[in-house]
Amino acid sequence: MHAVLRSQVGITLLETLIVLALIFTLCSLTGPALGRWQARFQEKTEIRALVEAFQQARSEAARRNCDVLLALTLADEHSGGGFQILAQDSDGRSEPIRNLRPLKALALVGTTFSGAPHSGFNHRGLPLGLGGSIQLEGRRTQRSYRISQNAGGRVRVQ
Repeated sequence: MHAVLRSQVGITLLETLIVLALIFTLCSLTGPALGRWQARFQEKTEIRALVEAFQQARSEAARRNCDVLLALTLADEHSGGGFQILAQDSDGRSEPIRNLRPLKALALVGTTFSGAPHSGFNHRGLPLGLGGSIQLEGRRTQRSYRISQNAGGRVRVQ
């Protein structure tokens, strides 16, 4: 009488439960780190959008041969603020080039552009004032950021 050996096919229920427990443990450990990473990524995306708005305002001023403003809206209890790009004609009327873009991950807490909440460029692409800066704060991370513009129009993130 020969004993017939069965080959083991498949996996047992216990092995499946152990693998699922390991996966669940790894996910619970990486979840908070993923949330922090996502918040920082959203903040950096909005900072890049603001820097690009400065560049777009400068190029539009030279292209349209008129003054172009980067109008900033400060944060309040309901929103994080925002920005829009406006072209000003010789009569002082403003035409939106880029509509108001609200900030979601950042709060625009202050500006230092000659006491006004805007920056701008003249028809030659030069800044209207002596420069200034924008103070931003992460709404979830509470990190502080600063975007500064010097008198020559160069924009820097600090």
